[in-house]
Amino acid sequence: MKQFSIIKKKEFIVWGILFVIVATIFIGMKFMQKQGDLVVMSVGNEVIQTLSLEQEQIVQIEGENENWVKLQIKDGSADVIEASCPDQICVNHYAISKEGESIVCLPAKIVIQIEGKKNEAK
Repeated sequence: MKQFSIIKKKEFIVWGILFVIVATIFIGMKFMQKQGDLVVMSVGNEVIQTLSLEQEQIVQIEGENENWVKLQIKDGSADVIEASCPDQICVNHYAISKEGESIVCLPAKIVIQIEGKKNEAK
């Protein structure tokens, strides 16, 4: 009986250490994400507009199937504030501001993604 409880204790310690390692990596990756500079808007596979996160504005993006979204750029982040689609998932999504984050409206086939500044030709 004692041997069984020792094995359980060792397994618990191993799983605990593994959890701490994974949590540390996840948190580290989140903090290492860079603040984005550009909002890239696409409909289907075509980029239709690229805007700076520095300039506050509201734009309406016309998507497919007569759907649209209104995007607000404010305080260095982009947020969908209104949409014509029935499910409103894109509206309920949090505002995005870090490189690689995105908001997608599937009925309109609109993808809004944050990117860093484009490298200028040397």
